[in-house]
Amino acid sequence: MLRRDEFQCTWLREDTEQRCAERKRLEVDHAGDRDDHALANLRTLCHYHHAKLTHAQSVNARTFAVKQREAEPSAYAQRLARRLSER
Repeated sequence: MLRRDEFQCTWLREDTEQRCAERKRLEVDHAGDRDDHALANLRTLCHYHHAKLTHAQSVNARTFAVKQREAEPSAYAQRLARRLSER
């Protein structure tokens, strides 16, 4: 994978579409399924861009989890609804 990516970070800048020039502190990133270790699913990222991507993914996961909890009625609200319907 490193040879395929020419021992360089594959991160593309959004504004210029140029590739990151970093060739040190390289790490492996799963582009898709974390359990798929096929070369087609792996890419080379420098430590900085790998950390940036991982942070963004964790923020998205936490935001999704909060929205899920907010969409579901709390246990208290469910008990209250049951009590009101029993009256």
